[in-house]
Amino acid sequence: MSTHWGIGFLTFALITVFSQLLGNVQLPLPGGKKFPVFTLFPIIISIIIAWVVCGVLTAFGVFPDDPDAYGYQARTDINSDALKNSPWFIFPYPGQWGVPTVTLAGFLGMLAGVIASMIESIGDYYACA
Repeated sequence: MSTHWGIGFLTFALITVFSQLLGNVQLPLPGGKKFPVFTLFPIIISIIIAWVVCGVLTAFGVFPDDPDAYGYQARTDINSDALKNSPWFIFPYPGQWGVPTVTLAGFLGMLAGVIASMIESIGDYYACA
């Protein structure tokens, strides 16, 4: 996670531009079809662009090497060994995060969601009939 306000604002601005201003722009594909890339992927495109900017700024030494300095968290090389040390494939198995727990808050939250979904479904069925 970056704590660099400039990179955060860049990402926010790109998301806003891609989703609000370029939402109607469609990428032409072979066969005459068009793909609404900015409508479907504004956030991931913005994150990729911001990460590339951070990579370029890291490569040119703009961000400091001191972990306590402002801008260090925006470096792209501080967690570079995470991909190397992580397994390529991991098979999930039941209980790998511990015993499931049930709390009153979780139960009431799910109950509220289920009731809201039931009410909306009844309204949808009524509207379609």
